[in-house]
Amino acid sequence: MLARRVRNLIAAGAAASLAVSLFASPASASGWGNGFVCPPKAICVQIRVGGDWGDGGGGSGSVWSRYYYMYERAAVWDPACPGAQAYLMSRVDSQTGDIVFQQGPVCLSPGEPPIPPTPAEVWDRVGIPVPGIGVNPAAQGLTGLDSWLWYEGPRGVTVTVSLRGYTVTASARPTKYRWGMGDGTTHTTTQPGSQANPAAKHTYETREEYPLALDVTWEGSWSISGWGINETGLDLGAIAVHNERNYHVIEVRSVLVG
Repeated sequence: MLARRVRNLIAAGAAASLAVSLFASPASASGWGNGFVCPPKAICVQIRVGGDWGDGGGGSGSVWSRYYYMYERAAVWDPACPGAQAYLMSRVDSQTGDIVFQQGPVCLSPGEPPIPPTPAEVWDRVGIPVPGIGVNPAAQGLTGLDSWLWYEGPRGVTVTVSLRGYTVTASARPTKYRWGMGDGTTHTTTQPGSQANPAAKHTYETREEYPLALDVTWEGSWSISGWGINETGLDLGAIAVHNERNYHVIEVRSVLVG
């Protein structure tokens, strides 16, 4: 019966007047599955996931999560919500229109629930460190001799923070390492390497001051809870973090004696 009620709302969505919605563009219903429009007097919330956030958090490509939350105001005052209004909350599958579960009362004051955090905001709170560049020889390289390279830094980060009253737990790990050698050559690996077992090796042919760069791609997942919302295993997308240093390469020539 509940699933049929939601499907009927979807079918009548074009005729339904828009209610308060936490979508950036609720009139287009671009975030809803099946052309759904948030019912009158309801509050609807959906979460953005994924995306390629580049270096420093400015990216694109996030999408709406499959499930959204619909809060419908209870007909009578509920003593479980002193000073607030009781709502019945439904978690709805945007692909099928089916209600996955309902719960109540969810107690909301004016302005609640807040807009959920975006993946970019979560990445900002995770605080991915600048990657350290390990290189041997460390002080200066030699022409004709391999320079060994490896990543120096954490192999994973997990944080739990509060964002606009939501509790967010995020975990991320580095998955790709791209070395720019400064002479037009790049090396890409999926392993961080170490001083004993380098991720990449490179031989310089001429003496020069080279800009040695490392871009590390991190990928992660996150969970969010609050105001009845409880989503786990959400895709956090990917972010690339950059570091660069000068690497001086000298030339050593052999001299015949006698």
